[in-house]
Amino acid sequence: MLLSNAFLVISLTLSASLESGSAYSLFRRTSSFFPRDWEPEICNPDFEGSALSVVGNHGEWGAESIEPGSHIIGTSTRGAEIANADFHFTLTHNGETPRRYVIQDVDHADLVVGIVNNKLQLQNLNISDPTQIWSVQCEFCDSGFAGEDAYLAAYDCTISSPTTEECVELGLNKTQPLTLVPCSRRDEKQLFQFWTANATARGE
Repeated sequence: MLLSNAFLVISLTLSASLESGSAYSLFRRTSSFFPRDWEPEICNPDFEGSALSVVGNHGEWGAESIEPGSHIIGTSTRGAEIANADFHFTLTHNGETPRRYVIQDVDHADLVVGIVNNKLQLQNLNISDPTQIWSVQCEFCDSGFAGEDAYLAAYDCTISSPTTEECVELGLNKTQPLTLVPCSRRDEKQLFQFWTANATARGE
């Protein structure tokens, strides 16, 4: 009964995760159900070609404008609350372990996320630039969701640069550029969820 109740709490809390951020993390940190030194399994998601919104407790990934040199900030220019997806996380090589990704603008495959002065920005695709390659590590990865609407594909994810071995962090406000900082899973500004687009929020 205790186990059943615990997972019921997780399910109910996750249903509100878009508003509250990473609800599972909150439950794990505040519940005695998990030992204090418990470490989760880590997965590298296959997003199956889905267009995605990247959402954290303090904002949603977006670009200041859709052009090279534009910073990635904590608010989507296409519509907040996952109404419109902003990015594709495309695998660099099928079968590569651990998986690596190129982060492409959802409408312009030749515009990708890179690093300049430790800040994330849109750049023209350059296959020889290692700063345009990314790692994604999550505590939960789903599959079989291609074509699903408003689907939580992965959560409690860090997004890092294999080049610098640092993690992406949201700014203090939504208009500040996303930056690379030393990785810490205890910092909620470094934890993200991946959602497929929400047609209902778009009024479709």
